[in-house]
Amino acid sequence: GLVSVGDTKVQLNNLDIHGFAVVGEGRVYVSISPVLAQAGWALMAVSPLVSTFGWLFALELQNHLNGFSITG
Repeated sequence: GLVSVGDTKVQLNNLDIHGFAVVGEGRVYVSISPVLAQAGWALMAVSPLVSTFGWLFALELQNHLNGFSITG
């Protein structure tokens, strides 16, 4: 893909995205590599994706559902 960093366009090719959830502990891990130094700030826009997975696999507390319980 192509991301914009200010006026600079940075081409992202051959990136690996890895993720896994530890459902019993309510934790999610996501990594993207390799990330070019010029693209680091532009990729901050990806952080809502991580938050969504965290919501889906969060631990359920009494009277509170996690995302998976709601979405199925």
